Amino acid sequence: MGKSLVTKLIGVVVGIFIILIATLSFFNYKNTSNDVSNIYKGLQQLALSSSYTTINITMNIEAKQHLDMLAEYIGQLDENDIIAQREMLFHIAELVQYPSVYITYEETGKTLTEDFVPHRKTPLSRQWDDKPDLRGRNWYVATKNANGLLVTPSYVSQVGANKGKILSTAAIPFYKNGKFAGVIAVDIFVDGFQERFKNFKRPELPSMEVFIADNTGYIFSREHPIENTNGKPTFRRCSVASIKE
Repeated sequence: MGKSLVTKLIGVVVGIFIILIATLSFFNYKNTSNDVSNIYKGLQQLALSSSYTTINITMNIEAKQHLDMLAEYIGQLDENDIIAQREMLFHIAELVQYPSVYITYEETGKTLTEDFVPHRKTPLSRQWDDKPDLRGRNWYVATKNANGLLVTPSYVSQVGANKGKILSTAAIPFYKNGKFAGVIAVDIFVDGFQERFKNFKRPELPSMEVFIADNTGYIFSREHPIENTNGKPTFRRCSVASIKE
């Protein structure tokens, strides 16, 4: 009987020990799982914050600095000094590699445009652009009314050397003798951001991808373009495609 009691006690102790080990293992697993989730969440937040900073610097801070400099310089030139104006537009386009830099005058509707062309050898034109009047375009009107920096939603260029490419336009008004004289604008390639986002990739999260969307939810930039789908790429569709990849 004594032996039987001892055996039972040992069984109870072993059972309690096993339960304790199982409980501790469960809580350790849960804590470890939470820690890993927090680490991954932190990496995602860091990538998102860095991506936003990259876009903000290019689209707002840098673009505004370049446009402000142009506005100040152009404001001091004679409107008919075409070469001097084209030289400044060309230097900005070449230095920053903006696809296009252009200026439109309010009173006459005349426009000057300089595109970024690597290793360009052709001389600057001494004539005004032979283009439709830009004063009625949404970006021109919105910039004039805002009286400050305007960055347009992304769009697909329909004309010129950049036809078919996704761009955004940053624009500001410029003044002569304290009076509104027109609008200066630069085009910016949007797809170029994905190349910079590669710096934020982490081996811990191989499927992580940064999407850029407009205020309607339309995703216009991602690392791997969606193929064979109907309609505009949405966040849900891109997320599913990213997981499959």
